[in-house]
Amino acid sequence: MGKTPAGPCGRQVNSLEVRCPGLGDSKRISELFAHDYHAANTRLKNRSERAISLSNVSRSRPTIDEHGRFVSPDFRGQLRFRPSEITRINAGLDAVRKRLEACGITFLVVLVPNKQSIYGSFLGSDEAGVSTRIDDLLPHLDESVRSIIVDLRGPLRTASDTHAPRLVYNKTDTHWNALGAFQAYQAILTELARRIRVPSLDLADLDRFDVMQRRSTGGDMGRSLLAPSRFPDTEISLIPKAPIPRVEADPQHTVFRATVDASAGPLVIFGDSFAASLAEPLARHFGKVYSRGPSVDGAIIAETGSKVVLLELVARQAGRLLGPFPNMEHACRQ
Repeated sequence: MGKTPAGPCGRQVNSLEVRCPGLGDSKRISELFAHDYHAANTRLKNRSERAISLSNVSRSRPTIDEHGRFVSPDFRGQLRFRPSEITRINAGLDAVRKRLEACGITFLVVLVPNKQSIYGSFLGSDEAGVSTRIDDLLPHLDESVRSIIVDLRGPLRTASDTHAPRLVYNKTDTHWNALGAFQAYQAILTELARRIRVPSLDLADLDRFDVMQRRSTGGDMGRSLLAPSRFPDTEISLIPKAPIPRVEADPQHTVFRATVDASAGPLVIFGDSFAASLAEPLARHFGKVYSRGPSVDGAIIAETGSKVVLLELVARQAGRLLGPFPNMEHACRQ
């Protein structure tokens, strides 16, 4: 490939710090940069401010790891919860738990990891073990609150090892791919099955699917640089080996329906951009899944008649745990 052009790695360009560990060794340069590394650096320089404004993450500086994976900027562990905020989160979630339990409704909080929590080792040994505000929070919650939290870091770290070299998060995206979403869906079902009867658990077996992959253009971080074609990625699809219940969604992807045993549902997810990828497979077990968000709302729970409530949020948006959680006095359907 020739000599690697001088680039911005390890220093600031405008307000963007571009970290590319190991790029002096051509064997470690990923295919993301191999075809046009100089052009990629030029675009990073020209688009840095625009990238930050479009990336829908906190405004600290985005990062590219040594294998060309784009990661969100919350890896430095600079965002922390104050003790008063931890107390507020504990009290707020416990109040929601108690209210929904009184209504006979199952409630879980699903914490989606930032990508660097799964692939932190690619940021160098100094970044891999950075403590986050989630690590601050969980040990200080009452056991009754901790018991309703599904921390997906463990399942997704295991999956990242099990399925390597396939990834569970898209390389140029802040979101998981179909394989990562499936692992999260399995973990959620496991927790729900400990509390209620969940129909058709056999559908959550990855062996029922062929894992396929193909090249694709860059994800949301690539698009935020206004040049997704410069950052190729791999799209993973799960293809059923045999027919499974069909899920239909409304145009806004707020309601997902399947003709199945719906005795355990409906289910409502109060979530973010990860929610739709969970709602579709969950509909095969609950018949109808509503995707709302981002805050648990008792009026919506009552309106939808939901028997299961999930609060889903990605770790970089952990501030949503502070609430508010409105209308909980109306959560029980009359």
